[in-house]
Amino acid sequence: MFNKQDYSDVTIFIHGTRLYAHRFVICVQSRYFAKAFQDKMFAEGCEGEIRFDEGSAMAHWRVFEYLYTGDYTDDLKIEGLQDDSAMLKDPRVTD
Repeated sequence: MFNKQDYSDVTIFIHGTRLYAHRFVICVQSRYFAKAFQDKMFAEGCEGEIRFDEGSAMAHWRVFEYLYTGDYTDDLKIEGLQDDSAMLKDPRVTD
């Protein structure tokens, strides 16, 4: 079901890469997404799209992977999706 267009009712754009999602799956597990899609005052609730253009692309992808599977892939390679190398140099990002 993860990133499958079948019955998808939400589109997530991570640095321009499309990820198909399902409101039920992500809203049940996340108050952030529940609020975004519940409230018609937010563009996300009206359009059914969320865009993440800043921060680590791979971290955003892994969040959705985790919401669907309860796990995430360490060695992730998605065509057209690059991780932000600046994040790797950020001293606030530590083990």
